[in-house]
Amino acid sequence: MPKIRTNTARWPAGVGQFWTSTDEMEGYLWMRGYLKPGTRVFAYINSFFLIGFDMYNDFWTPDYQASLMDLFDQNPDRTYAALKDNQYDYLIIGKRERNFLGKGKFDRKILDLSGHPAFAL
Repeated sequence: MPKIRTNTARWPAGVGQFWTSTDEMEGYLWMRGYLKPGTRVFAYINSFFLIGFDMYNDFWTPDYQASLMDLFDQNPDRTYAALKDNQYDYLIIGKRERNFLGKGKFDRKILDLSGHPAFAL
């Protein structure tokens, strides 16, 4: 294959299994471009991606582990209260959570959150 074809080919999102789609990666790129570095962002699954985009998430701390590890199973009021108590400004949820949790559980969570006044899509 000529070098020009290799250099200009459409490559899949990310390396290996890091990104589930180009759309997911673009969401994180948007976040990095529009939120200030150090903004506190919560993710249900894999906070490493947030840290890699200069967002703040202290998933390794005992406080986080005690109050946020089971947050997916909580109702929107409890979710909002726990995020505010831990000074999180944003919650990110997407295809990574859908793949991990399954479509049914993911869809129910999106419906619960989108019906609550504290959460905007």
